[in-house]
Amino acid sequence: MANTEVEGEGYAKGPRNAVQRYRARGKYDYNTIHTIINSSPILHVSFHTPDPEDPFPAVLPMLGFMGNYATATSISTDTSNLDLKVKDEQENIGKEIGKGAHLYLHGYVSSRLMRMGKVAGEEGEGGERNEDGEGEGEGEEKVKGLPMTIAATCLDGLVLALTPNNHSYNYRSAVMQGYGQIVEDADEKLILRLTPLSASAKIRRGSPHDDRHDLKDVFLRERVWTGVIPVSVKYGTPIAGGDCLVKEVCFLLLLFSLKRNCIFALRRGGGPDVVIVGLWDYRGSWKGREKKERKEKKERKGKEKRKRKEEKANINHPKPKVPKHITQFINTKNKSDEEYAVHMAEEEVKE
Repeated sequence: MANTEVEGEGYAKGPRNAVQRYRARGKYDYNTIHTIINSSPILHVSFHTPDPEDPFPAVLPMLGFMGNYATATSISTDTSNLDLKVKDEQENIGKEIGKGAHLYLHGYVSSRLMRMGKVAGEEGEGGERNEDGEGEGEGEEKVKGLPMTIAATCLDGLVLALTPNNHSYNYRSAVMQGYGQIVEDADEKLILRLTPLSASAKIRRGSPHDDRHDLKDVFLRERVWTGVIPVSVKYGTPIAGGDCLVKEVCFLLLLFSLKRNCIFALRRGGGPDVVIVGLWDYRGSWKGREKKERKEKKERKGKEKRKRKEEKANINHPKPKVPKHITQFINTKNKSDEEYAVHMAEEEVKE
């Protein structure tokens, strides 16, 4: 399918990927589309099965991530200058998911999709050139693999209007078409790599759009609340498993949750300041936790010291022995009057 329009650093806009409804919400740049895919916890992958008697395309929920495998960075364990590191990471997001990035899908090597991707790559299925011009001209190979379509959606808010027919969602969605091939590299085995050919995104943000006649109804506007209820994906506090013997959660796990939540906030449109503010809030809570732990440790040591001191005093100064008649008085003090009278009578008989 021929492309008809190209928009800067992005996918060519054509009949296959052009947004038809609410065209102003359409996005075609690499960074926006790839970021939406990476923000979606689950990707829906659709493809045609080789069974000629089955007319329905297959759809699988899968884990996937856009990236340039050759330049992907590893997670640093250095926790110094955390605010600068998080900010730098946000600034470098687009460098690894821009032009030339591929979509990597994780799956079981013997699954139907993986087998079909391998067969399609070996038999040379495909036949279109990608955005980098592969397959254009003599001597250049066209993109091979299993034709696939990827869908990703992130829900950012519930939009409540004056009337139900104007309720909506704030969302970010992306659809990508490309050819999938099994990665032959031993370090990337069990991975299906999709080479994108076309893609588009659609984003809605902001307040509800009410009809004009509803906005003129002051009585209605005074009775009905309108606005947005934010919806977000958030990493919580790690919960230890039943077989875990580590008493405290690793600092790197807490840092990972913080950084991911900051990235989620940025992608929802929270702005770069969210990263630094969130980081300093986290640092403050971490310092407060350390201060509390030091205080509790000091109190425990104080209690242990006082206990040892009391035990030592009891050894050096044993308690005086209580006389027998006082012990008898204490033992009989709580008895009833009848029991006490019987006890005194028995004592007189003994004397």
